[in-house]
Amino acid sequence: MSTRCSLFETLTRMETVDKVRAELARNLRMLRAAARVTQEDLADRADLQRSQISQIEQELGNPSLKTLCQLADALDLTVSELLAPSFVPNSRSDN
Repeated sequence: MSTRCSLFETLTRMETVDKVRAELARNLRMLRAAARVTQEDLADRADLQRSQISQIEQELGNPSLKTLCQLADALDLTVSELLAPSFVPNSRSDN
């Protein structure tokens, strides 16, 4: 049994990573806009640098799991919601 990936498998994985990165960027921009917060405000809430928020929204880099958790917490979401394809936030109430 070979542990090497074929070129096709490698390309498929890279495409998947690119799709997840694009969904994260789209969701983060949409959620930040819906919350009416600037990149700076979100960075402060998540204890991150504004440049990190900008890079994620531009589909650059690979945010760590810790960064994803910090962003999700700052937006009152789960990491799964933050990464979900075509995520549309619902109204959350504490009633």
